[in-house]
Amino acid sequence: MGEYPDRHDFVTVALAGTGTPHRFARNEGGRDFVVGDLHGAFATLEALLDEVSFDTRHDRLFSVGDLVDRGAASGMALDWIEDRPWFHAVRGNHEQLLLDSTTNFEAMQLWMLNGGDWWHAEDDSRQSRFRDAVARLPFALRVETATGGVGVIHADIPSGWDWDSMCTRLGAGDREAICHALWLRERCHLPKSGEPVAGDIDRIYCGHTPMKEPTTVANVHYLDTGAGWGHRLTIAEIHPRRHRTHTLAVID
Repeated sequence: MGEYPDRHDFVTVALAGTGTPHRFARNEGGRDFVVGDLHGAFATLEALLDEVSFDTRHDRLFSVGDLVDRGAASGMALDWIEDRPWFHAVRGNHEQLLLDSTTNFEAMQLWMLNGGDWWHAEDDSRQSRFRDAVARLPFALRVETATGGVGVIHADIPSGWDWDSMCTRLGAGDREAICHALWLRERCHLPKSGEPVAGDIDRIYCGHTPMKEPTTVANVHYLDTGAGWGHRLTIAEIHPRRHRTHTLAVID
């Protein structure tokens, strides 16, 4: 999505219990990956997982959010959240718009302008399940790996904030922190050699801002390579390898 004004007013639904980052112990028997913004490109994701020989018995896949909108297969997001125990996503701004559209007409308008029209094809039962599933998605998660702790968040951690203070603010329901996590784009425009995010973390993975290729700013990796616009989808192996990306042109 493009640049938007302050979105504190949109974060009105299902905050309780989702602020504290979900934590995952080290995967002792397999590999871990992070995927960029999907926007319904699930056929492309399946092709990428085949390309890396993803093993659903042992491997895990983490998502930076924005599972839905723009892509024709957005409705498949519910099945991935509900039926794949090895798949774990944070909440993106598109998921938040899905939630806030129930009570905020401006959020509904913005959502429909940015690819939410697929929603009208979902029946009442699936819409209810969607809302429940998306409301359970956290704003951040942390994965222990062989090379240190990895954070996953949708959009941004502002300059001057460390990982620990960001997590503390999210856990407390701080709206400024949530707004950064879902909507803002500050750090991705900084010099690539800029200050890393400090704290008890080795590196962080984000999406939200479409890039021509996977981009790293200090210790923050941006994986949105435009799947929502029919361009490319990227996944990164984060364990046991420290960082290795794989990108595929969208085939959905």
